[in-house]
Amino acid sequence: MAGELKRTLDEVTGEREKLETIFAYLNDGVVAFDPSGAPIQINQTAVKLLDLSETKKGIPLGEFISLLSLPTSSEVIFSPDFRSIAFREISYKGKMIDISIGKFNIELDNKPYGGIIAVLHDVSEHFELEKSRREFVATVSHELRTPLTGIKGATESVIEDPDMPPEIRAHFLEMVVNESDRMTRIVRDLLMISRLDNNRLSWDPSYFDPAALMRDCVEMLGTEAGQHRHSLVASCSDESVPMLYADRERTAQVMINVIQNAIKYTPDGGNIAISVFYRYCDNIEGLPKANYVVYIVKDNGIGIPKEDIPHIFDRFYRVEKARSSQTGGTGLGLSIANEIVCAHGGKIVIESELDKGTTVYIFIPEAHTVNSAGKNGANTEINGTRKP
Repeated sequence: MAGELKRTLDEVTGEREKLETIFAYLNDGVVAFDPSGAPIQINQTAVKLLDLSETKKGIPLGEFISLLSLPTSSEVIFSPDFRSIAFREISYKGKMIDISIGKFNIELDNKPYGGIIAVLHDVSEHFELEKSRREFVATVSHELRTPLTGIKGATESVIEDPDMPPEIRAHFLEMVVNESDRMTRIVRDLLMISRLDNNRLSWDPSYFDPAALMRDCVEMLGTEAGQHRHSLVASCSDESVPMLYADRERTAQVMINVIQNAIKYTPDGGNIAISVFYRYCDNIEGLPKANYVVYIVKDNGIGIPKEDIPHIFDRFYRVEKARSSQTGGTGLGLSIANEIVCAHGGKIVIESELDKGTTVYIFIPEAHTVNSAGKNGANTEINGTRKP
């Protein structure tokens, strides 16, 4: 009899330890209160979410409600008709938390036992993602509406005035072309993001001259830079720069995105210098020790605030939205450039000082693997090394 009782107690103890372990390591925070509102139990997730002392065993219901500024009260929760209540996106110490509070009734040792249980779910990451998406939709809507308004106004002017002088008509038609190009760039960026997300961006690696690509990009953007009276200069003083095996078109897209950013955010009459060299790098965080072709784009523009630099490659992120709305763009250019470089096994590093300028370093390894997707969506790898 004694042995059977011991086995039963051991089984009960074992089950209790299992439940306590599960409770302690739940991804959601859980806080339990007895029928008077006194704390019964709180798990580690809830302790961290509420930023409580690790030694604190619980928190009374009234204090819990007050701490989170919940629009309810202990009286409401303890009323006979109360069953459950939920609060979405409660802001607390930089976090966004969904909270559900409900009654529970269980039986312990053949005796009914009840209380209140609160479940806390951290939705901060989801909230930030949704916030970014909402801002992006608003940005794209604005960016598309602006050129559409210009196109509509220009075409209406031409239609309504058949006797319009040729030079004015040409001006309006040029406006239509420019605004159409602007919309095309926006749609192109959106399609690129979609392909990157679905791993369906096709790659076409080949050997090419990095210095020649740099000069082609500078020549392509010369007119745009000239409109702002910028000095746009390309140089290659390093004769050892080898042929690079990479996707030339995508690499050019990276260069164009970065140079266009320099043009946009440098006051008229500024200086933008682009260079390329070949180096063995062994101290770049996140990159293996290897030989790299390095592009540098340096401007004396308005710079980037220090607190914004860690987010500069985040999708849809734009430094000082009011300032960005004046220059156009959806906040996707640098994100796309960064993902293309990362796919080549490289990295983009940005150094900037507010009101003094920005320097962008683009590291592309001499030997690398380009991650891509085949026509059927299957992952493929294209290995590249320096051409003999």
